[in-house]
Amino acid sequence: MAKLKTLQGAPKDFDLPVSLDNLDGSQSEIIFKCIGRTLRDWQPLYLQRLAGEVNAKIDAQDKLDQQAQAPEEGAKKSKKKEATSEAKRIAINEEEIRETLESSLNSPVEIIQEVARGWDLEDDFTSDNLKELINRYPGVQAKLFQQYHERILGNRVKN
Repeated sequence: MAKLKTLQGAPKDFDLPVSLDNLDGSQSEIIFKCIGRTLRDWQPLYLQRLAGEVNAKIDAQDKLDQQAQAPEEGAKKSKKKEATSEAKRIAINEEEIRETLESSLNSPVEIIQEVARGWDLEDDFTSDNLKELINRYPGVQAKLFQQYHERILGNRVKN
């Protein structure tokens, strides 16, 4: 066991392995080089991220509600039965879906960049490569974020 010598300065960066589920059912591991933080440094970032996720869900629900109301208002002039049917339908625009998907990858990239400075992959630790990681392994940012949070809270690795 290493002896604690001082409490001065920022905590050291650390490696954090994250397991990834492959499409064939096997698992792979990626080791992120994470930023050392104190609880005082981490807690505001953590709470900001949680609030951001809640607000994003509220915004998404509001958008769905607006899309559902638009056809309903236009259909009021026609028969009531047709209006009910139209109100339940949501228009899908492929270009909007692609744009939404691309922009939705930005938030997970930001999450990863908040907690990590690098990884053990041969690929550079860039925004584009992080987007590719998230595209191949959806949810990797949530696993990393949760494991990082637990580590900061004191759920340390025991030797």
